Amino acid sequence: ESGTERLVILAETHQAKRQGLLSKKSEHSSDAATLVRMRQDILGHSLDLLDTPPDDIVLAPPHTIPKTSSGKIRRAMTRQLYEQHALGKGQHALWWQLLRITLTALRPQLHRSLNHLATLAYGAWFWLVLTLSFMVVWPLVALIPKPRFCWSLVRKACQLLLRLTGTRLNVRGLEKIKPQQTYVLVANHTSYLDVIMLIAGVPLNYSFVAKTELQDNVFSRVLLRHLHTEFVERFGGQRGVADARRIASTATNAYALMFFPEGTFTRSPGLGDFHMGAFIAATETQTAVVPITLRGVRSKLRDGSWLPRRGDVEINLAAPLQPTGSDWNSAVALRDRTRADILQRCGEPNLAQLLAPI
Repeated sequence: ESGTERLVILAETHQAKRQGLLSKKSEHSSDAATLVRMRQDILGHSLDLLDTPPDDIVLAPPHTIPKTSSGKIRRAMTRQLYEQHALGKGQHALWWQLLRITLTALRPQLHRSLNHLATLAYGAWFWLVLTLSFMVVWPLVALIPKPRFCWSLVRKACQLLLRLTGTRLNVRGLEKIKPQQTYVLVANHTSYLDVIMLIAGVPLNYSFVAKTELQDNVFSRVLLRHLHTEFVERFGGQRGVADARRIASTATNAYALMFFPEGTFTRSPGLGDFHMGAFIAATETQTAVVPITLRGVRSKLRDGSWLPRRGDVEINLAAPLQPTGSDWNSAVALRDRTRADILQRCGEPNLAQLLAPI
């Protein structure tokens, strides 16, 4: 504080062990005479060696002076403790310093282990809530196969699942669509949880277009059929176009069509090619296409993993795109416009461009 240097001599002694830290201003103990003699000896040595007396002499209990793991004195730390009046407070033996160094080295591994346990606990809780919700919803949907009741029940169950698992769902662009109008809804496919997010976040009644393999399981078959799901053999090729024309005729004012035009999803991020089914259905019925972009679902549950992770999800609905005609070229143009919109919003690489032949 004065801007000048001070000479401070710190000495460890067992005589100060019972009394704690003693300075030249506090020498009231049963070992006072011994401590006074020590101070005089230190003062004498300082005058002989440095030709100057010390500004302060500090007698401290053993193990007060901080040292490195190799036993070297940590002088900068000693000065800092002295300036903070903390010498002798909380100082421990060498074994404690070694233990502290060991714990410091193990801290990153311990942190990773705790994070892994937290991830496992969250995943277990997610599947527990999902299983209990399914056990309640499925019998009601099977016994009361009324479409509006089924949609309302399933939507509330999905919203409750997200709330109980701490998943924040941010939906943007709902004001761009009219509930009473029929649309072809097109979304990027990123995870098994995409359907749950869409049902919870997009308040429309729509028919999912799904692969026929989902009918092999009685539980999924009953639930999806009561939600007016349209099953197709495959998404690409001539059969996919024929299926699109078939299901396009089922679109009514009460139900829109929800497509995942990529057909499947991968563990790695990226937007794949779009099959033509959704856009054939839109052009032949002159129905507007609504591009829907999902973000955050892939990282929440990736392909090849059954361990959900914490994370928020965003659903972004773009303005409806009107077909410019009813022929094949109009369908291709509508597909390209829709894919460009989703690619711009999804924040993932363009797999079609990355995998294109050079």
